[in-house]
Amino acid sequence: MRSLRIALLLALVAAPVQAQDEDAGAADAGAPSTEADAGAPAAPAETAQPLPMPGPGQSLSDVAPPPWADTTDVPSPAFLDTTDRRIADERPPPTPEQVAALREMEAELDRFAGVGRAYRDSVNSILVREYHRRRRERQAGYARQIREEERLQNEARDRAIRLFEAFIRRYPTDPTYTADAMFRLGELYYERSAIRFQEQAESDNIGSGLPDFTDTIELYRTLLQRFPDYRSLDGVYYLIGYCLNEMGRQEEARLAWLNLACANHFQYTGAPPTPEPTPEGGEGGGEGGEGSGEFTEEEHPALGLGGSNILSPETPFVDPYDGCTPVVPNARFVMEVWLRIGEYHFDFDFEPHALDRAISAYGKVLEDPTDRNYNLALYK
Repeated sequence: MRSLRIALLLALVAAPVQAQDEDAGAADAGAPSTEADAGAPAAPAETAQPLPMPGPGQSLSDVAPPPWADTTDVPSPAFLDTTDRRIADERPPPTPEQVAALREMEAELDRFAGVGRAYRDSVNSILVREYHRRRRERQAGYARQIREEERLQNEARDRAIRLFEAFIRRYPTDPTYTADAMFRLGELYYERSAIRFQEQAESDNIGSGLPDFTDTIELYRTLLQRFPDYRSLDGVYYLIGYCLNEMGRQEEARLAWLNLACANHFQYTGAPPTPEPTPEGGEGGGEGGEGSGEFTEEEHPALGLGGSNILSPETPFVDPYDGCTPVVPNARFVMEVWLRIGEYHFDFDFEPHALDRAISAYGKVLEDPTDRNYNLALYK
């Protein structure tokens, strides 16, 4: 097919040239070539023969040969002639010397790659060792600086504690400076107790597993007694509740926070909360009550044979936090305190309507959409 296309292209290119030659020859034949031929009669011109028309059932190729019938087929180059034979590698096989040389080159390449990998591993190992060495040096240097800074900070704290204690002993009721000195001294007590607890934890001598902020709590209770109109009462009650909560005394912490956020309904006296009496006249958590390890039919009706009073009716819920006012106008920490009170009822309150009380506390936070605790209270 390729040969046929090439032949057809050559025929089409050669046809105009052949026609020009024939026209030129005809013109030369019709004109007198010499003076002797001028008087001779001209030869009659040949008329073009019409192409035969194909008959019924015939095509043009049946009655007239195609224009390329007289052309010759141009042979294809040998490297393109793949019709009759398969291309085969006619190179001679490698000699044993060539095979041995190839094997030697491959072995040399493998040795070179192995040496490269070993060099890369050695460099990486050196870099890693150097990095860790310098890191240890930096850490040791920074650790010495940190220990020195902590030592100086602890000394400054202890010195400030001694100065504040001496001032409070000398001026126990000064209305201008003593209250602020007691407030700052309580913060220093808190820092000292927190650092001691951290050191115990790092030395695996954790003790009870809870920090001891008794010094701060006792000092702030004294502050409340001596200066009931102190301008930072909100901070005092908040820190008392926070320290009690960190010590695992959640119920007492709730009372301190309530004295901050709901001072018109709750008063924190500094004494542990009194357990509410049970219907039998005992105290909750005492002998025969919750926490004694013994179960009664009143607490667990399923232990009785009768099933008519399995669910005792609950009393209607009365919101204890309705109409609350903080301890001072524009008190700080109020919304955070309400969130913590809601957390207490949600996690540690097992009395009836505990969730109702939690919802009421969370609702106090929702009253201020701009507060940072709003989204968390809304989620709760």
